[in-house]
Amino acid sequence: MRVLICAGGTGGHIYPALAVATELQRQGVTTDDILWIGTKGKMEEELVPQAGFRLETVAGGAVVSSVSLPRRILNLMKAIGSIGTASKYIRQFKPDVMFMTGGYTAVPVTIASWLNRIPVVVYLPDVEPGSTIKAMTRFATKIACTTPKSDQFIPADKMVVTGYPVRAELRSA
Repeated sequence: MRVLICAGGTGGHIYPALAVATELQRQGVTTDDILWIGTKGKMEEELVPQAGFRLETVAGGAVVSSVSLPRRILNLMKAIGSIGTASKYIRQFKPDVMFMTGGYTAVPVTIASWLNRIPVVVYLPDVEPGSTIKAMTRFATKIACTTPKSDQFIPADKMVVTGYPVRAELRSA
């Protein structure tokens, strides 16, 4: 199985995805069969390679109302351009599934996955989805949730309660 992971920007997105990637390895998926796409200049540039996974980056940024209108427009243009870049990575890597936990980069990568007919699995680490996950649920095949309390935000036919993924080294501690 080949898995594309898209998680970035903050530890809240990166760490659960790292736990999933590590568990996939434990189950026999090799690092050659995992590709991570993140955001240029964010913490995944250090954490993902440090964990032994291949990382490619695309440009991204906030398009929500908490940033100025000129910045939103610039970031929207970056995201649109990043759909093409992500599609290139997808065509080269040929994943069987895309796993996403959120972050601004998840928008172009999710859209590129959907356009390339790659099933999208979203992991929602919080009860209520943030703006990226809210926007991308329409492209998701399944949405893994930490708690059943997310049912008011997630379509019932897509929701699967999985709990929060924890890395093995933290469980053993």
